[in-house]
Amino acid sequence: SAHCVRNDKFPVKAGRARTFITFRTFRTFRTFRTFRTFQTFQTFRTFQTFQTLLTLLTFKTEETMSKKTQVTTTINGEETDFLCEPRQSMLEVLRDVIGLTGAKEGCNNGNCGACSILVDGVLVNSCLMLGVEAQSKSLTTIEGIAPKEGLHPLQQKFLENAALQCGICTPGFIMASTALLAQNPNPSEHEIRYWLAGNLCRCTGYDKIIHAVQDAAAEMREKVTV
Repeated sequence: SAHCVRNDKFPVKAGRARTFITFRTFRTFRTFRTFRTFQTFQTFRTFQTFQTLLTLLTFKTEETMSKKTQVTTTINGEETDFLCEPRQSMLEVLRDVIGLTGAKEGCNNGNCGACSILVDGVLVNSCLMLGVEAQSKSLTTIEGIAPKEGLHPLQQKFLENAALQCGICTPGFIMASTALLAQNPNPSEHEIRYWLAGNLCRCTGYDKIIHAVQDAAAEMREKVTV
């Protein structure tokens, strides 16, 4: 055909159509290329600014956080001094600074209870407590609940009832149970389950743990009576 139809009303010859299309394509490409160049420059400039700010903030934060604070506290009945960064959790301090590795890091957000300790007699997830908050406090960890000879009744009953397998959650369960029995020497099964709801176990189920706490409570009551 001698014509190239752009629409029904305006037939144009093929040569003119090609010229028109070529010119429009070139102009569109040039505009697009200019826009892309500008856009790339703007993006790069924005990124550079953001990167500079991020570097300054990171440097300032690291400079602040690297300054260590001296903390004096009591851990398992012994006065203890340690240095820690303001950002460090009590769990990090116990494990990495002091060397008490009984408290375990399970979730690091307060859900599993594996890092449970007592702070002035109150049950606390040490992963949610800053090390600097231990100043002038009295802390008890799993390493500090047993007498000089033998085991704490809870530790013994956990062994006898096979209430542990991998052992990651066990220190937390024992610390939580210690806090419970200090408040309520004769808890019901429902009260034990409710109290231990903040501690998670992936191995045993929970029945053996509940039985161990019940047996330990009964033994501790007998000792008090005698």
